Amino acid sequence: MAARMTLSCLITLLTLIPFSRCAAGEIIPVETLISSGAAYDGREVTIRGEVIGDIMERGGEYWLNVLSLEGAAIGVRAGRDQIEPIACPGDYSHAGDTVAVKGIYYRYARRFGGETCVIADEVRVVKAGATIAHPLPRVKILLSILLTLMSAVAAAGIKLSARPAASPRDS
Repeated sequence: MAARMTLSCLITLLTLIPFSRCAAGEIIPVETLISSGAAYDGREVTIRGEVIGDIMERGGEYWLNVLSLEGAAIGVRAGRDQIEPIACPGDYSHAGDTVAVKGIYYRYARRFGGETCVIADEVRVVKAGATIAHPLPRVKILLSILLTLMSAVAAAGIKLSARPAASPRDS
């Protein structure tokens, strides 16, 4: 009987751990939301990550994608005033602004066609984005020049060898 009571208490405690983390305002990894979505569904969460891709407007609401440091992304619905501080969404040439988003997590938001998302109450930029330099190594530049020259020489050689030989009558 004592073992059964202990097991029951342990299960209850383990079930409440995700909620206590959420209630304390602790940042919840996006991976945790994806893997344990039912535990957080309809609850207030705080996530953190890089804004990536385009910020899309639909019916006065804005959608953005937030990519966690671990590589999982989640959609976030926000209002115009909430997205205004975002200056730099991430793409190939930019590391996007890092944001902290506080809002309600929905594992299956019927209002948005069943999307898994966070409906933001607050979006805060915690680190500004930056340009990512993609310098071209000198070796690649030199190799491309060399290959271009070799191609030109080979093409000229093909043209010269394709000429018919001059006949004695042409003289």
